[in-house]
Amino acid sequence: MIPSPEAAIGLPHFRVIAIHLDFTPRKIIASYKWAGRAEKIFVIVQDRMVGNGKAEALLKSFVDYGFDKWGAVEIDGMIVYEQ
Repeated sequence: MIPSPEAAIGLPHFRVIAIHLDFTPRKIIASYKWAGRAEKIFVIVQDRMVGNGKAEALLKSFVDYGFDKWGAVEIDGMIVYEQ
């Protein structure tokens, strides 16, 4: 976990996309389209984003990754998805 998106600048070979899901309507999140693939991808969301549909909308926005292929681990109120 990182305390802020700015902290990720020092991580070599990683790209960080920060989206404030709390303040973004699910309909807007569903309109995002992220294309391409990486060797490994992690999507980290607060566990409450599962209940309101925002986590699913975000995962589906990664169009080159199968929605049913995401693995998930819950850690301290967060869900870490990976492929």
